[in-house]
Amino acid sequence: MAQLRRINFDSTWLLTLPNPADHPTSTCNLLIDPWLSDAEQIDLVVSFSGQKRQTAALASSIGELESVLEQENVANSASDDRPPSNKIDAIVISHPFSDHLHPETLTDERVAERIPIFVTQDAEGALRKVLGSKGKSNSITVIKAASMDTPPGWISEKSENKNSTPLPNNMEILQALPQEKFLYFQGPAGMAWKKLHGGLIFLWRSTNAESLNSIVYSPHGLTPKSIPTWLTNKELSIQHWAILTMFDKLELPHWLSGTVNLGLAAVLEMIQGDSNTKPIYPARYIIDTHGEFKDMRGLIARLLRRYWLNTDQLIQDFDAEREATRAEKAQQAIDQIEKTENTTSKATLLQVGESVSFT
Repeated sequence: MAQLRRINFDSTWLLTLPNPADHPTSTCNLLIDPWLSDAEQIDLVVSFSGQKRQTAALASSIGELESVLEQENVANSASDDRPPSNKIDAIVISHPFSDHLHPETLTDERVAERIPIFVTQDAEGALRKVLGSKGKSNSITVIKAASMDTPPGWISEKSENKNSTPLPNNMEILQALPQEKFLYFQGPAGMAWKKLHGGLIFLWRSTNAESLNSIVYSPHGLTPKSIPTWLTNKELSIQHWAILTMFDKLELPHWLSGTVNLGLAAVLEMIQGDSNTKPIYPARYIIDTHGEFKDMRGLIARLLRRYWLNTDQLIQDFDAEREATRAEKAQQAIDQIEKTENTTSKATLLQVGESVSFT
């Protein structure tokens, strides 16, 4: 069984995957885009963009989060003969921006340079700059781009993953790169399109080495063109568990970055069938992420426009009544699209500490 747990109300997640049978612990904990410290998120300078979370994270540091895991694992006796991991086994960074690559969280002394870090190519330079001399002993792995047509060899061969990374040999992380031509999107979508609109693909086999599973994490959204064709190849029998993305659409002026978050419309396009009723990515769960209403200041705060669930409803402030219906309204939109009979996607909004399990 795998589990996805919300750690903050922005876009920090803990993905717990099952280890292979010969591993000393039964689980592997992947911490995605950690922003645990209460320190403000600043890009460039505060006058350009500063954001502060309004909802506290489950833990204020990686060390504190590991203490939470240890206490929970003691309280819940494992059914597996092996103990579950009490540690963060790897950190995954999706973007170079400080709400995904948060300096105060990553340079906390309790990280102790012991946790392997997986980072996208775009974010590697920013990560090394943040870590500085503290990062000299870190194991840093640049996440490979997924082939659009050919699955990783260990998946098609139904074997172990032979890649020399710190991950167990039943899992892999790949990056789905935006496939749109840059010049086409330079005008209407902005210069930052390729830095924003990719995604991470998490792949793993269950402990019995039979079931193959995937989730797609794309906090800013991606289009169906960016989903590798092999990922929905029925012969590979991959269980598509979740898409994590933002339900609202965010826009800045085209001269700055254009469309920041694609919103619910992109999700609907990804899960609906084409003319042959073949789903593009038939996720069981559509999970809202990166949508917290933060305290914002600076130029970005003045220029940013947020549209609720891709509608024409412009929203600038948090409204509890509207937010209470977010998942319900998203589900209504999902139910209206034509899908295959065996595909049912559920819109989900998890609170901090809540989780969903994939079995």
